[in-house]
Amino acid sequence: MSHENVEIIEGFLCPICYEDLGTILGLHSHFNDKHGEEKDILSAFKGIIGKAKTIFNEGLLNDSSLLGKKDEFKEVRVIQEQKAGVSRSFTAEFKALREAKVSYKVTKTNQLLVRLDKLVSGLPLEPSKRKAHEQNVVQWVTDEDVKMCPECAKSFGILRRRHHCRLCGSIQCHECSTFILVSHARKLIYPSQESPEINRRVSEFSVKNSIKFKLPSSSASMASITSFADVETGEPHIRSCKYCIEMLNKYENQLEARTNRPALVVLYDSLISNKEKTAQLLSEYIDLSKLLWEGEQEFLLNDAKKVRMDLMKLADTLDGLSKRIVLLGKDQESEIPRIQLSLQNKIRYATAQFLKENLLGLPSLPSEEEMVRIREKRKAEAERRLEELRGKSPQKISHKESRLSEESPKRANNNRVYHELGWTASAAKAREDLDGTDHPMVEQMYILRTYIREAREQNRMDEVATLERNLEELEAEYSKL
Repeated sequence: MSHENVEIIEGFLCPICYEDLGTILGLHSHFNDKHGEEKDILSAFKGIIGKAKTIFNEGLLNDSSLLGKKDEFKEVRVIQEQKAGVSRSFTAEFKALREAKVSYKVTKTNQLLVRLDKLVSGLPLEPSKRKAHEQNVVQWVTDEDVKMCPECAKSFGILRRRHHCRLCGSIQCHECSTFILVSHARKLIYPSQESPEINRRVSEFSVKNSIKFKLPSSSASMASITSFADVETGEPHIRSCKYCIEMLNKYENQLEARTNRPALVVLYDSLISNKEKTAQLLSEYIDLSKLLWEGEQEFLLNDAKKVRMDLMKLADTLDGLSKRIVLLGKDQESEIPRIQLSLQNKIRYATAQFLKENLLGLPSLPSEEEMVRIREKRKAEAERRLEELRGKSPQKISHKESRLSEESPKRANNNRVYHELGWTASAAKAREDLDGTDHPMVEQMYILRTYIREAREQNRMDEVATLERNLEELEAEYSKL
């Protein structure tokens, strides 16, 4: 018997009768029922079944068992840098398609506006002449070419008449038609102005036909009447299809977006403008306060008080604007978008931080009594330094005087530059205040202070900055003596 003719049977086979029982439980019950009398075979079979259950239930499979052996292999992943493949840019194609689409819409909208202008400007007062006027503006589609309404797909008949769009000439039924008032059309054509002639013609048309439109009539005649004027107001209107009205509505939205800014944008622009003014005045106030505490002239005190008052007013304005922004739209019935509400709260918070950091800690201004004490202290300090200077050796003083005489031509050139710029301080007045001084450096400092005071009186702040730098240099040299 050759091995090629041997039939191989697989499954849960009975070792005696070779019957396939399907499951191990079926095999066990079959062996007990059919072959239970053969005790030796039964005990051997139970031993095999018990061992198999133990292996499967307790997971005693190991690498040495045949059932637990697995193919030994290692997973190897080769990661290589992938180069960019073939790419194609659709930007040019997209721009071309978008440009064609936008160009078509712009051309179509302009065409509708031109036709609307012709319809409104030459609008006849008599309804009998109006149809001829409308057909002269745009060619109407022939009635025989359209059997059903393109919007609702209902057939035309005695009860459902054909109506033409006055802007494109297409046909639709009365229920699918829309109307645009002549006054509304005039706003689209002339967004920045109104034509008095058109207003007069519209008023005459409304008065002439207001009584006639109130008379009862059949539905067919009412549809004919509503083709010329609104039943409730008596104002003339123009029949249009939904497509043309949609194009005009988009154009109107663009006009409103360009002319009417949202309230949030208006308030925010005002807020930013007031912030810039506040920052400018704040810098000026800090400079004035610093000069006053250094003992400058009394007239600066009134200016500083005025600037401080302006800053307080601007702070109130900023606080009020931020409150209006955060409350904007909350009194309306419509729900505010979450993004807009978050933006309004952030604007309010940023404004509060700006006020807290800049205006709550303003430096105080000295009183008149404090300014008197500051000036007396500075005067005493200058006299003390002068006495110390007089007590030094003549050789050192002569050395300083010679160095100062070398610098005097440069300062004379500076004075000449100020004169060429259109302004020069009164040197005679400065010399009158220096009759009691005998040191050239002290004399130069007094002259520079006089120049600074006169430049401030004439609001020439650029010269003031230059003179103050020269004065600081002189004071630094004088302190080294």
